Amino acid sequence: MNLTGIILAGGKSSRLGFDKCKIKFDEYTIVESLILKLKQICDEIIISENSNSFHNENCYSQHDEIEDIGPIGGIYSSINKSKNFKNIIVSCDTPFLNIQYLNFMYEQSLNYDITYSISENKSHVVAGAVYTKNMLLNAEKLIDQKNYKLMNLINSCNSHSVDIKKYKNVFSEYLLTNINTLEDYETALKIFELKIKNEIKY
Repeated sequence: MNLTGIILAGGKSSRLGFDKCKIKFDEYTIVESLILKLKQICDEIIISENSNSFHNENCYSQHDEIEDIGPIGGIYSSINKSKNFKNIIVSCDTPFLNIQYLNFMYEQSLNYDITYSISENKSHVVAGAVYTKNMLLNAEKLIDQKNYKLMNLINSCNSHSVDIKKYKNVFSEYLLTNINTLEDYETALKIFELKIKNEIKY
């Protein structure tokens, strides 16, 4: 389909203490695993990063046009360069996203500028969220105002939230797990170990 996958990998991992992009589950890093998943539904894959540390024949890297302004910088720069109108955003610290969920979010996006999931009152704006090029002008205005909060961008656009808890019979409770701290990493390792033992699914 005409869809660009964008992996946000430009964070400094300061709360974790080491580069989350190098975390491996099984034989792949999270980024490598996300590339393999996105390849199934995207005809272009961009890695938003500033370190020149990713080399993969299935994607290319895009540096932030304005550095050190958080995820909005990576999203704006990548979508600005994307060849497609629709783009699906995933963060490099979300190891358990699956292709079924990514397809589901694409199907939910319809005619919205931004489509994202919510779960237990938490907004997941970089975990399989779909952004169209319609958001670029609003993003540019906010960046010019030094207003870098993603929720402000989302609130300024024609956005749609999907309550993922309504689909608990379809998606695992671990689906949207992300890794920001050492405690998060230890939790993710336990989830992965349970998956290997076939005690849970995600």
